[in-house]
Amino acid sequence: MDPLTLGLMTTLFPTGDHREVGLGAYGYTAGPQVDPIESFDTLLMPQGVELLYRRVYDTEDMLNDDGSATGNNGHLRMTRDATGALQLDSFVFESPLINVKSRPTLGDQLDVGLLLGRWDEVWRYGDNGRAQWRFFTPMQVTLLGLSNNDMDADDRVKYYIAAGAGLGGDVVLKVAGPIGLQARVDAGTVSTNRFRSGQNATRHELDVNAEVGLTLLLEKQAWVLGAWANHVTQWDPRDAEGRDGVDRQYMAGGARLSVRFYKDRELPIPDLAEDADFDALLRSLMEGAEEGEEPKPGLFDRPGGARRDAPQGTGEGMEAMEGGEGGLGVLVGAEGLGGGLGAPRDPSVPLELHWSEVAQLSGDPVVWPAGVSAEASCKVRFVIDPTGAPTDIRPEDCSAELLPLVMKAAWTYRFSPALEGGSAVTAQFVYVFTPET
Repeated sequence: MDPLTLGLMTTLFPTGDHREVGLGAYGYTAGPQVDPIESFDTLLMPQGVELLYRRVYDTEDMLNDDGSATGNNGHLRMTRDATGALQLDSFVFESPLINVKSRPTLGDQLDVGLLLGRWDEVWRYGDNGRAQWRFFTPMQVTLLGLSNNDMDADDRVKYYIAAGAGLGGDVVLKVAGPIGLQARVDAGTVSTNRFRSGQNATRHELDVNAEVGLTLLLEKQAWVLGAWANHVTQWDPRDAEGRDGVDRQYMAGGARLSVRFYKDRELPIPDLAEDADFDALLRSLMEGAEEGEEPKPGLFDRPGGARRDAPQGTGEGMEAMEGGEGGLGVLVGAEGLGGGLGAPRDPSVPLELHWSEVAQLSGDPVVWPAGVSAEASCKVRFVIDPTGAPTDIRPEDCSAELLPLVMKAAWTYRFSPALEGGSAVTAQFVYVFTPET
């Protein structure tokens, strides 16, 4: 893949590596025809427990190189029968390489997809400092599978092929402080053709899921307390003599407490005050930078030497602040960060700044490969929202082997807000990464 294509795909499709586990109680109902309204009382009565597991893998951990991520899903639902004996309602584990299901309530005693499986293909991920979203396609492509179900009465293991797709979305929205909302909805359909002696058997299935909950957003994880619902419809085509196939529906719902763990990055929704005091922020940045004093380290210092492409001049009416060695300088104009002087501009276009006109507040360092040249560099353009969180990062001059490493770190960066006329605005600037910074 050429560097330009790799750069565009990595920029357009950033991914978030995390896993989620949950536990809750649920109720369910199944039969030839299930009415969601009439089944509501049944769903409210706990009949069993559910264990949940999800995982979204970062691009670099997967075999694909197209900039997308892959999500796995799994759950275990156990109930008690009329005698009080524990029984299996549904066990599902989905991954791109293998898919395992056992759903006695839906007639599947055993279903194993060996050549490819079922997974969520994540094709869009992003965050703007207040909301984090993910759009994905539930997919199944099974070239060889083994199953034992009630599609026919011979009670034998059969081999099958299957294919299907759908659409889904997942969003985490910050509401107040660390409190937020989480919602997810997805729907997918799959058609399965099972082979046996004589006539083949085909079954279609539609699987719809929805969930909503309150979240507690911490630095490395998010706790979610919410409700969920799952509706499955199965139907078989009619045979040549007009006899009906199996038409069956399954509906389950319950409450769940889950926790989402984020890997190697802070939660992409920063804990920023609702009404940020930008004057206080500027004073904190300038504290210790008075004449004759050394700037205090830790707020915007970075290891290494000064960055390339340093500003040639500060301009009239600008006051330069220089950090210590390895520090990231901040230029403060008469109107605050970003100036605000000059002809009126289109507010829909991000304000053009030099990288030194905003302060880097946090971010992971780039993990450079061993043996990289000291002259190596990677130039990217940041677009930040009024809170200082990146909304877009576009490579401008970067080698293909260094770009994924730089982009992974760049999306963790948070900057001080850019001000224009005393108000925080969307801004853009070019940033150069080198092994010395």
